[in-house]
Amino acid sequence: MKQQKEPWRKKSYEKATLELKLSVVDQIQNGQISTNYASKI
Repeated sequence: MKQQKEPWRKKSYEKATLELKLSVVDQIQNGQISTNYASKI
């Protein structure tokens, strides 16, 4: 018997580029954004 795919588990995120990651880390270090906000980005 085949298992059916779970339709409610779709990937709803995009891969973060290296440039985005570095910019977010830089903003955290400069105190511009919080780590909580960065995780949402």
